[in-house]
Amino acid sequence: MSHVVFPKLGLDLIMNRTAFSIFGKDIYWYGIIIAVGFAIAFLYALFQAKNFGLTGDQVVDYVLWGTIFAIIGARLYYVLFSFESYKDDLLSIFYIWEGGIAIYGAVIGAFVTGFVISKIKKLNCYKIYDLAAIGFLIGQIVGRWGNFVNAEAYGKAFASQNVADLPFWAMGIGYPNVVYVHPIFLYESLWNLLGLVLIFLVIKPRISFGGEILVFYVGWYGFGRFFTEGLRGGDELYFFSTKIRVSQMLSVILFVLSVAIFLWKFTHKEKTGPLGFSKVTVFKKGTTMIRKVPYLYPEPDTGEAGTDETGNEDAEDADPSAEDDEPQDGLTDNGDETASEEMAAESEEDRPEDEEDPGEKSE
Repeated sequence: MSHVVFPKLGLDLIMNRTAFSIFGKDIYWYGIIIAVGFAIAFLYALFQAKNFGLTGDQVVDYVLWGTIFAIIGARLYYVLFSFESYKDDLLSIFYIWEGGIAIYGAVIGAFVTGFVISKIKKLNCYKIYDLAAIGFLIGQIVGRWGNFVNAEAYGKAFASQNVADLPFWAMGIGYPNVVYVHPIFLYESLWNLLGLVLIFLVIKPRISFGGEILVFYVGWYGFGRFFTEGLRGGDELYFFSTKIRVSQMLSVILFVLSVAIFLWKFTHKEKTGPLGFSKVTVFKKGTTMIRKVPYLYPEPDTGEAGTDETGNEDAEDADPSAEDDEPQDGLTDNGDETASEEMAAESEEDRPEDEEDPGEKSE
């Protein structure tokens, strides 16, 4: 049983970690909540697959393998930085049902798996990275409430334990002596929710290079996690024998890296950015996501004509850099979104209604 109170909200809860039992085996609310978050993220990925140039079968392949190695990665990450607890009983490393996983390890495991599968299938990995980034945010928004049910992963105690001095979101744990702490599960859930809203309203409608949603995700999550990790109340992981919190260190690295990539991509529009991201393409205002897909995620040139797995046309049509010597319709030489009337007229005559021209690269 867990005792949790929010005094300023008038909530006083006694929560049972166990939802029910099957054949004597307890099923915990934590696992159910994680499963719900996973299911919502998976359904979103299936329904949005086409908008990212993927098929439903490809999404299933990525999710099946990605889930397996995300769990392995989450466990290895935790064990690596808390090895003192396992060194005397190495078999306990496999007792994952006893707890001990880390979200950063899951993210690393899933994205490495996505890269390997993409190489095997000769697909552009950034299409699944962008879709998976949204899925991870959805899963984290829901999954953090599993920590609430378990009354775990809470933050440091407030300096004043006087209820009158506490903010309205202060959480109390323990019984009969209640300690008021920062509800960092709530901080992370709301921070991720805000990030998801920004992706839908700002990033996704204006996406201009493959991997952009991924870069935003790691930067956004890293920035928020740096502060919430600093508030953790005693169950944080440290970088081996140092006093450096490993998740804070990784958060700083990811945030700085994401900012660097954004700066590079928007100051070097004709060059391939770090980590092999696809070239920036400037699109007409109002271009839909599905029409951007061939240009955002050009597939590797396999030398075969026809249609690829996603139903896109020849790579020659999908890759905006395939005909570097000929100017592309839709934009002026300086990369401005407004095309000349003459170019627009020619474009309308020659272009089928269901295609959208990429913008010309700035010089």
